[in-house]
Amino acid sequence: EAGAWLVGDAGSKNGTYVDGTRVTSGALLPVRDGGSLRFGDVPAKFWLPKSFCVDLRRRMKSKG
Repeated sequence: EAGAWLVGDAGSKNGTYVDGTRVTSGALLPVRDGGSLRFGDVPAKFWLPKSFCVDLRRRMKSKG
């Protein structure tokens, strides 16, 4: 929406979280580049494509 990414929850049992804040049913929270998401007990990281590529290159160098 207007260049921003938004996360909602469709009434899940275990909750959806953006940077530690629970998303209430019907609400939309903006998520930032590098922000943390959690779907119940499942953690995730939100990366825009450019940031994802930078992070991936960094991780590959550290393993090589």
